[in-house]
Amino acid sequence: MGLKFSADHPSIVYIGPDFSMGKMPAIIYFAVSKEESLTFDPFSQPVQLLENKLCRVISFTLPCHGEGFDKMRAIQDWADQLKNNPNLFSDFIENCSNEIDALVEKGIIDADHIVTFGLSRGGYFATLLAAFNSKIKTILAFAPITKFSHLHEFQNGFDYKFIELNNSYEKLLNKELRFYIGNRDERVGTECCFEFIKELTEKAYESGIRSPKVEMVISPSTGMKGHGTAPHTFQDGISWLLSKL
Repeated sequence: MGLKFSADHPSIVYIGPDFSMGKMPAIIYFAVSKEESLTFDPFSQPVQLLENKLCRVISFTLPCHGEGFDKMRAIQDWADQLKNNPNLFSDFIENCSNEIDALVEKGIIDADHIVTFGLSRGGYFATLLAAFNSKIKTILAFAPITKFSHLHEFQNGFDYKFIELNNSYEKLLNKELRFYIGNRDERVGTECCFEFIKELTEKAYESGIRSPKVEMVISPSTGMKGHGTAPHTFQDGISWLLSKL
């Protein structure tokens, strides 16, 4: 799978038709570093299902990932750095949103066809970006972090409420969202994912949306701490995502 780079937009990498070919639908994907997200197994497994489609898959490097960082301890790095830099996540999301807006302005991304998805920690950022950028209407996440207080790295006595996804309910009410998770995911918490979906659904219903487009698909857990995602789950999710483009 050939990665493409843009000298004008060094914070991203992408696969698919070259930017010179003009406006196309965009799929924004978060997992780890931008390069590994698109090429390194298992993070790239859902991306492989998007090869040869008439769209571009664009990726950004998550905070505390990439060169000079260890992705295996990135979540601990977040817990440490957020104490002194509470804008670590919000600054990252704003920068991603600005890049997307710039690509729309240049006629590279079709503003009416932008979706975002993520894997595990990337699912959190995919959701956060959609909440921040009104152009993004559809969100897909596999085994997403939905509640940081569930993670052992964040159980250190510091108050991290300012980064929780429940702060974004109001901005997600009119989005279409589907989360996949194992039935016993101990790492990010199956129950945390359900609580998020349930509360978002209730908020949407209370706002007058009688049939909120908010879904949670539960499958038998796999992998360490039940936090893996099976190939058929990736296939199902990507098929759903493509139907929204």
